[in-house]
Amino acid sequence: MQNIGLISGAVQLIVSLLAGLSVAYVSFRAFRWLHRDLDPVKALKDHNVAMAIVLASMVVGTGLVVLQALEPVVSTLQTTLYDGVTFWSGLAFLGLALGHLALVLFIAIVGITFATSVFTRLTPNIREFDEIKDKNVAVAITLAAVILLMSMFLAHGSQIFLSSLVPYPAMEPIQIMGE
Repeated sequence: MQNIGLISGAVQLIVSLLAGLSVAYVSFRAFRWLHRDLDPVKALKDHNVAMAIVLASMVVGTGLVVLQALEPVVSTLQTTLYDGVTFWSGLAFLGLALGHLALVLFIAIVGITFATSVFTRLTPNIREFDEIKDKNVAVAITLAAVILLMSMFLAHGSQIFLSSLVPYPAMEPIQIMGE
């Protein structure tokens, strides 16, 4: 029993490390792709703090969504380990985890991008991304707050939605002694 807990902890640690690196890389690349006119790499090299704030909020916000939505996968991992792992059940879990990660990353990035787009349209007197390009830290902080706020809301909704896609094992009925 204790070995299963140790294996479960080690696997969760590895999965967490890989998921965190994936989130950081994919969210940064998605931001670069979505905002090609900004050139965030050049802005960071030019010490544009405003760009750093917005990029950091995108990475952290995406991470918040993914972290909460991966909880059902961790539960499935623990159940799989306690039920005994075969090659096929391990492969099925790996497919489930990767698919779940890809889906939640997609939901997070699309959701944050959509919310940011709506917010920038609701504030027509400020061209947020032009201001960020011009190193306006005040605008960057405001936009970062919107990104993080939307991430917190998306995290819970994503967890509820994605947990319905995780196949939980059937539980045997509980029998009460004496009845």
